[in-house]
Formats: sequence, structure tokens, C-alpha cells
Amino acid sequence: MSAQQMLKVFVTRRIPQEGMKILQKAGMCNLSVWDSDEPVPRAELLKGVAGAHGLLCLLSDKIDVEVLDAAGPNLKVISTLSVGFDHLAIDEIKKRGIRVGYTPDVLTDATAELTVALLLATARRLPEGVEEVKNGGWSTWKPLWLCGYGLSGSTVGVIGLGRIGMAIARRLKPFGVKRLLYTGRQPKPQAQEVDGEYVPLDTLVSESDFVVVSCSLTPDTQGLCDKTFFSKMKKTSVFINTSRGAVVNQEDLFEALSSGQIAAAGLDVTTPEPLPTNHPLLTLKNCVVLPHIGSATYSTRGIMSELTANNLLAGLTGSKMPRPPFDSCELLLGGFVLIDGQKGVFYSESWEPNGSTLYLPVNGTLLANIEKYDQISFEQGCFCIGNAAGGFQQKVQGQVIHCWRYSERERKLFIALSYLFTNLQVFQEVVSTLDCL
Repeated sequence: MSAQQMLKVFVTRRIPQEGMKILQKAGMCNLSVWDSDEPVPRAELLKGVAGAHGLLCLLSDKIDVEVLDAAGPNLKVISTLSVGFDHLAIDEIKKRGIRVGYTPDVLTDATAELTVALLLATARRLPEGVEEVKNGGWSTWKPLWLCGYGLSGSTVGVIGLGRIGMAIARRLKPFGVKRLLYTGRQPKPQAQEVDGEYVPLDTLVSESDFVVVSCSLTPDTQGLCDKTFFSKMKKTSVFINTSRGAVVNQEDLFEALSSGQIAAAGLDVTTPEPLPTNHPLLTLKNCVVLPHIGSATYSTRGIMSELTANNLLAGLTGSKMPRPPFDSCELLLGGFVLIDGQKGVFYSESWEPNGSTLYLPVNGTLLANIEKYDQISFEQGCFCIGNAAGGFQQKVQGQVIHCWRYSERERKLFIALSYLFTNLQVFQEVVSTLDCL
């Protein structure tokens, strides 16, 4: 490709080399990079994006109308190195026909590992112990010095049993957890794997020794963990949040910790980020705050960088955006039998799932209301439900199912699918723009 044909791509941060190598080898990008680990200043963002065909950004970059206007009509694709896309002006992006890429599914394991590490560090007071060693506080063995709380025989409550919530639960069970409670909009079939008990939020909060928040940030969950929430927790309980900072009212959390209403808290997410060094939470020994490093493993960040680069190139060339490996998503189909492998048709004589509703364990999103339909099908990108006699009665069109396989041994259908919304009309509108969702 000649220099005149090269497409301008602005990269808003120094990213892992795995992604940069892909962009460089493509031979079609005139790369402009804000070569720093720190966020690009707003003025430099507006300057750098001018005339760009592609924009590779991060969660901390606010891509709004001002940025889109500065970019101009050349902009074809925005690829964000993140799972979340709250920082993107989706409605405006859709109006302009700009494609969007993000990095779902790749950080589940890393975030779950970090959550467990944070829980253990908080409950067993590891940061305090390290500090005592360094400042000379370690003198002799004392029966009650630096005692904390253990997982064995405990009750753990998980708020949000989606991909990450399930991964956390799987990792905690071997510690000897006696009960695993979870809450959400509806029961989750996959909870059976970890002996999960679906309970109301109040029950989870009041009965759990450890409360782990791994839900999405929505209008319903914003500020969910407030004064009333903490007042229902045990005085010996430990609170962990690795979801979104805005789920927690931090002033109320400070009061609960400083008054002894709860024993301790561990946070990997805060509001704002970074948390100011003079924030009251940082004065408390029983509050462990990490700098949002849930996905911070070399492997995970490398994969995220690769996917972000490939999404961007796909957007520039008009080709299909790549997806993560399909077996990272699971749709549990208890009792279904594969009757046509080529068409992907499954049948069950008696299927009555929880609430007559089909759920996706990958994120717990409601896919469709089902009233005892006995047949489902995945054909040519369509999800269909219905009954053998009357045929299919609901269809979700569009790029919903991208690939699938059925495991007879596990009786599970493994699928790769688009981002799903409770409101199917909203889903159909958004999926037309968010190609990688």
C-alpha cells in the first residue's frame, strides 16, 4: 500500500507490543501513538484523532461528540482495549456509522484470580502484616495479633453470578466454603455447578461472611452498596468489590468500616480512579484498596492488545471482527438432546427451566421468555425457540450465534454469541453497530 493510501490510526496510549506488532505488520496503518503510560491529555486527543480512519482507545478516554467531530468523516472504527464501553458515545457513534470493537471474555480468569487474592489479603490482614514486619512491629508471637477470618466453613455471597462471578465461585469452593449464596434478577442454571443458592439480596447480605460484588454497573446497581446495605451485614463480615466503583457509596462504606459495622473491605475499583491519596478510605487499616488491576497479567493484557488490534483492522477493511474462543461461553441445556447436528436443532420432551426462562450463564442476561417450548435451534445466525408441532415462534435475527458445538459428555452447548440485552429491540439496534459485541 502506497504512502498516500495508508490509513491514519491514532492510538491513545502505549499498549502491549502484541497489539502494536499486528498493526505494524498489517502494512496499511499510518500509526500515531501517544507514547506514554499516562492518559492522553484532552487537547492531544482532539489533535491526534483529526482525520483518523481508526481510533484505538482505552476505558479512561472519553470518546464523545467533541472527539468524533474532531476526527471528522474519515473515522471508520473505534477499537477499545477494554471490556466496558461506558466511555463511548454509542448513540452518536451509531448515527455516524462507525464500527466499534471491544475485548470481551478475555479477562475473566485474571479478574477472578485477583478477586480471590484480594479477599484473602483483606480477610487475613496481609497488608497489615507486611507493614508490621517493615516497621518493627513484629516482636514475639501473640495469640490474637493480626487475626483475621478464614473461608473454611464460611458462607460466601456473590452479587452477580455472571462469567466473572462464576469464575470466582469456582475458585472459592475448594477452600471449604460451606454455603455459596448468590443474587440477581433470576436464578442461574449454572449455579448448580458450585451448589449455589439463589436468595434475595437482603438474605445474602445478612447471612454471608464474605460479600463479593461482581455485577455490572446499571441504573439498578449504581449505589447499591449503601448505608442500608452495610447495616444488614454481620459485624464480622468482609466486603469485596471488583466490579465497578459506582456500585458502592464510598462515604457509607467508610462509616461502616470506621464504626465497626463490618470487619473489613477490599476494593479493586473506586470512584474516582485513581482514588485521591487523601481519601478517607486510605486512612483505614481494615480497607485494602488496589489500583484497578483485575486484568493485570502479562498474558491477559497481551491477548486484550491482540484482540483490540485485530478489531481495528477488521473495522478498517470492512471485515468481520474476531471473537474470543467460543468455549468461554456456555449455554446450559439440561435435558436437551441433539437431534440434527448439521442444523443445530435440540429437542426435549419435558423442559421447564427456572421460571420458564432461558438464561445465558456467560452474563446472566435474559435472552427470551419461554413458555414450555420444547425445541430450540441455531441456524444461520438465528436463535430460534418453539415447539415441534407448531414450529418456531420466536426468532432473534442478526449475528447472534457465530459458532457452536455440543458436548454429549457434559450435556452443554458451547456457543459464541453477541452481547445480549433484556430488551430484544434494543439488542437488534445495538448489534448492527457493535460488530464485536
